[in-house]
Amino acid sequence: MKKIILGIITIVVVLFLYGVYTAKSQLSNGVSLFQVAVTYQSMNPVSQYGYRWVMRNDSGMLGAVQKMNESYEKLKSE
Repeated sequence: MKKIILGIITIVVVLFLYGVYTAKSQLSNGVSLFQVAVTYQSMNPVSQYGYRWVMRNDSGMLGAVQKMNESYEKLKSE
């Protein structure tokens, strides 16, 4: 029973770290908001959590999202 629980925990940790690794590698190579959305949607829920955690803590990505939101609001008001 302990081996099964340990196996499940290991799988969850590996999936989470896959999301973290993917996000960090994309951020270091440069990434568009479109790529972020497509990558996020293609991941399983555990990897999505790790990916989202890294992206939310990156100031460059937050700045890009804010600029996009500002542009969207300008277009919407016209």
